[in-house]
Amino acid sequence: MGRGRVAPPIKDGDWTSVRQAINRLSAITLGSEAEPTFAGLTLSGMTVGSVLFAGASGVVSQDNSSLFWDDTNNRLGIGVNTPAYKLDVTSGTDNIVANFESTDAEAFITFHDNTTVTNRTAIGAIGTRMGIFAGGSERISILTGGNVGIGTTTPLSKLSINGGLHVGGDSDAGDNNLLVDGTIGSGVHTITPGTDVTGLIINNEHNSTNPHILLNNDTTSAKIFLTDADHLTLLSTSGNIRLQATMGVIDIRGGRNLEFSSGGNIGNGGGAGTDPANIWATTNITAGDNVITSGGGAGSPSYTFKNGGTSGMWFTIGPPAALNFSVNGTLKGGFQTTGLVMNTGSITDTTGAISFGNENLTTTGLVDMGSAVIGDGTNEVQVSGTGDLVFVGTAGLPFGEAHQTDGLTFNVTMTTVNVWAEVDAATTNINAVDLNLVTFPGDHYLLLTEEGKYFITYSFTAEIDSVAGGDQHVESGIMVNGSIQTDRGLGHEQYAAINKERNLQGHTIIDVPTNGQVSLAIKNTTSGGKVLTIDHLNITVVQHGGT
Repeated sequence: MGRGRVAPPIKDGDWTSVRQAINRLSAITLGSEAEPTFAGLTLSGMTVGSVLFAGASGVVSQDNSSLFWDDTNNRLGIGVNTPAYKLDVTSGTDNIVANFESTDAEAFITFHDNTTVTNRTAIGAIGTRMGIFAGGSERISILTGGNVGIGTTTPLSKLSINGGLHVGGDSDAGDNNLLVDGTIGSGVHTITPGTDVTGLIINNEHNSTNPHILLNNDTTSAKIFLTDADHLTLLSTSGNIRLQATMGVIDIRGGRNLEFSSGGNIGNGGGAGTDPANIWATTNITAGDNVITSGGGAGSPSYTFKNGGTSGMWFTIGPPAALNFSVNGTLKGGFQTTGLVMNTGSITDTTGAISFGNENLTTTGLVDMGSAVIGDGTNEVQVSGTGDLVFVGTAGLPFGEAHQTDGLTFNVTMTTVNVWAEVDAATTNINAVDLNLVTFPGDHYLLLTEEGKYFITYSFTAEIDSVAGGDQHVESGIMVNGSIQTDRGLGHEQYAAINKERNLQGHTIIDVPTNGQVSLAIKNTTSGGKVLTIDHLNITVVQHGGT
């Protein structure tokens, strides 16, 4: 073709013949059949920066106003042919510029520079909320309803902060604290109160040396002065601080005191020191001056103990001067110059102690102690003069007694020589009577429920079955919780052929613990295997004092 040259025919499917034909027609050089390439190809009608795409019917097209590549600065423009950034997108009148979507439950766009760990800084969608991540954790969360959370992914308010907030500075405010440097705007800032509450107004007279808060909008009325870091000064034109609400309460907590300097009063609007309102403090109420009240009486005490009723206390100057107490309008007693005087009723304490120090308790009637404890563990209780200490009714010290029914004997075998054997009847022929704080479980032993020093005495008749091997020496003693009380309350007898029945007895004072088990024991110091027949057994225990 051309200049008299004839091109060989092109065979169907023969890439070699096609390439040879094209090479003869132009300067285009094609690669091999496996990896065909173009070299030296110039398309007419294309402009610099065009990004080609398949248009209608697959025709190669360009649209620089919609898609443009700045080869000089390596920038891609979408909707703009002069991109100013690596990726510059202009949407025109479309409000949604770009859409990023994941088929998973979360979708993120991450950001990092040459020092940022990959995927540690991001913004994206987590379910229905938007999250902003830093350091690999979600720091700010925005819910579909508009609530914003900082430090929480479930904010319940328009702005919820789990942590401290510092306004006007960058120091650490501490967890859940609000720290403000500088002023809070100007004018009057009102904190909207709830029902039946007066409210709080921060006045615009703020200054660095005498900042204050007004309790109402009258600048000449009551104020709260923050004079320094340690004091809160309350000031009013009259010098008095009053609770205007009829049920007003001063609530003091946190281990602090309510203090009044000279001339300070508490009132509820009826005048200084009259008709006092409620004062409730979990710590102390301290006054540098007096707490002033009206006189009062049994039916209308100055200070009531419950709901402003007729149970309370009042002061009288005298004569005689007294601090009086009334219950349901009846005078019960008071502190007078002669001491504590009770008009009716009694002094009762169910949980603590009534202490008289070095003084005396004097009465012409009964002192009902109930289950109270007398003494402090070191001092004694004395009954002096001609007085007597008498127990009335079922009251008394712990005691108990058990005895054997006449004619109903039982045997105890002293199996091993010089080893104690418990005198355990385990039958119904032992009767326990006159028990107080003492029991006799299973006919085995006396059980003493209270600890203390007990006087214990016992006796019984014992007949030995045999004196074979010579005279037999038998000892008796007292066991506490299965242990013999060495050298305490021991009895001993010598058995011979002409006298095989003897009486064993003993007594002593022993420390017995709470729920101590007291029983008797015998042993043969001569030989083993002997049997004693027990009769007329009796044992008595009486508490004499504490341990």
